[in-house]
Amino acid sequence: VVQQHRLVMIAPASAPLLFGQNSSAIYVGVAIGGLLGGVSQDWISASLIGIPAAILALLATIITLVDAHKERGCVV
Repeated sequence: VVQQHRLVMIAPASAPLLFGQNSSAIYVGVAIGGLLGGVSQDWISASLIGIPAAILALLATIITLVDAHKERGCVV
């Protein structure tokens, strides 16, 4: 709901189109995640799959925090 609100605030007249694009991006991300998980099982043991997953989650968290920091107008 928060993401949809942000999309409406960006371009209210194009909200339906933005919602569709946002949903598509989410599905593409899920598909890419499944692909990366499947491929990584060929490279490393299944018991170690959590390590690259944790790295990607940390990277996503850092990107989110940097983006939120920029939106607030803070200078690094």
